[in-house]
Amino acid sequence: LIADLVGEATAVAFGNKNFRRELSLWMRNNFTSKGDGMPLFTNGLPNWLSLLVPILMLYFNPAVPLSRKANEAVKSSSGFGILGSAIDDTDTWIKIGQSFQRLNLFSHQLGVSLAIMGAPTEVGDYASRIREKFKLDFQPILFFRIGYSQQFVRHSPRRSLDEVLIK
Repeated sequence: LIADLVGEATAVAFGNKNFRRELSLWMRNNFTSKGDGMPLFTNGLPNWLSLLVPILMLYFNPAVPLSRKANEAVKSSSGFGILGSAIDDTDTWIKIGQSFQRLNLFSHQLGVSLAIMGAPTEVGDYASRIREKFKLDFQPILFFRIGYSQQFVRHSPRRSLDEVLIK
């Protein structure tokens, strides 16, 4: 099952202390106005817990519960998608990201939600295992779930154009 591979890959990712350390640096509490990082309201965390999770991530390994959660998320989704290419380089990654962005915007117009799950294509040999399992003739680069969401999550803050343009 693809859900099992996703769960395993998630466990491997969160079992890595260096990954958790870097991730904790990008986590933002629910009150943030910073234009980068990941506000934890996007993961459904209550306000009080959003203040603690970045610190807890450094000292506790959440691999088992997050692995189960990832597995269940895939199982409960209407479907999944894989974007990839025969060429696996930086330019291709950018093009895959742009393609996903267009797909996501179009899907949103139809009321369909997409959610990227990074571990299956970024950790260990899981991308190769997915390629073999589904007999793909391309390298999986981006894995995402597809479905109809019952939840509305407010948008996370973003940097202004002036903050990101090099003049």
